[in-house]
Amino acid sequence: MKMNMEIFNADRERSIEINNLLQRIKYKADKLQSGEEYVYFSFSLVKSGKFRYLESVSNQVLFQELESWGVIEIMGRDAEEMNKTLKESAQLKNKPLIVEGYFIKPVEPKFSQLCRKYEALAQGNKRTSEINLLSDKGQRNSLIQRNADGDFYYKDKLIKLESKDTIYYLIFECLFEEGDLADGFCSYETIDRYLVKHGQEEYADGIQVKNRIKNGIMNLFRFSQLPRKAPNGKDLIRRRKGEGVMLYNPKL
Repeated sequence: MKMNMEIFNADRERSIEINNLLQRIKYKADKLQSGEEYVYFSFSLVKSGKFRYLESVSNQVLFQELESWGVIEIMGRDAEEMNKTLKESAQLKNKPLIVEGYFIKPVEPKFSQLCRKYEALAQGNKRTSEINLLSDKGQRNSLIQRNADGDFYYKDKLIKLESKDTIYYLIFECLFEEGDLADGFCSYETIDRYLVKHGQEEYADGIQVKNRIKNGIMNLFRFSQLPRKAPNGKDLIRRRKGEGVMLYNPKL
C-alpha cells in the first residue's frame, strides 16, 4: 500500500509540474498579437561574466518532452549565437544579456487538449485522467468528441463542417477547447481573441463582437446539421446574458 501511494504521489507531482509549464506557455500565447506565433522563454543570462539560470533543468527537459509529443514546436539559439552573446557581455560589463532560450509555438489542437488533460490531472480528477488524448474520436465518453485532426463527432457520428477556416467552426472549436471544465462557459472576450488569433478581423466595438459570435453560432447549426438540443432536451449551446456562451457537453 505504501509503495502504491508513493507512485500515486510521484505521478501527481509530475502532472502538476507539466500543468504548470503548460499554463505558463498558454498564458504567454494568449497575449500574442495577431500574426505572432512564437513565445519566448529565457533559460540563462550573463552579466559581468556571471551566469544566472532562469529555468530549472527539469523544465528545460520538459520543453523537449512536450516537443516530442507534438504539442509544441521549438526554435533554440545555436552555439554560434550564444558565443556571440558571451563576447558582447564581456564588452558590456554591467548589462545582462540572454544567453540561451527557446522560441515556443503551441501546436493546435493538441496543445489545448493537453492543457485540459493536465489541468484536470493536477487537480486529481481521475475521470479526466482516463481520457485518451488522441483517440480516434477525441474525448472519450462525451456527447461531443474530437480527434487529432480537428474533426468533431456528435454521439460518435462525424459533424460535417464546410471548412475549418469558417467563423462558426472557430467558435465551436473555441467553446470545445477553451470552455470551462465545469460548465463549458466561454466569455465573449475569449471567443473574440480566439477568432482574431486565427486570422479573423479585429473589432473594437463590443456590439460587433457579440453579433459576429451570435451569427456564427446560427450558421453552425444551419450548415452543420448539428442538433440544437442534446438528447435530454437541454440546449447544446446557450448564451449567458452579457457574458458569453456555454457549450453543453456531458459525459455519456
